[in-house]
Amino acid sequence: MWLLFLSPVHAFDHQHQNWDLLLKKYVHWDRHGVASQVDYAAFMRQEAQLDRNIAELSNYMSGKKLEQLAF
Repeated sequence: MWLLFLSPVHAFDHQHQNWDLLLKKYVHWDRHGVASQVDYAAFMRQEAQLDRNIAELSNYMSGKKLEQLAF
C-alpha cells in the first residue's frame, strides 16, 4: 500500500505540447486550410524528439491497459 505513495508519478501531457510543437513547425496548411504539406526530411531530423513522444504515449497507454485490467 505504501508503495503507491512512494513511487514517482510521471504526469502525462494530455495536451501533447511537444507533438503539437513538431506539427506546427513541420506541417504547413495551404491558405484555404483544405490541404497540408509536410516537410518530412526536416521532421525526421527530429528523430530523438519523435522517439520520446512515442515512448511517452506508449508508457501512458500501457498504464491505461493495466487500469482497465484491474476492473
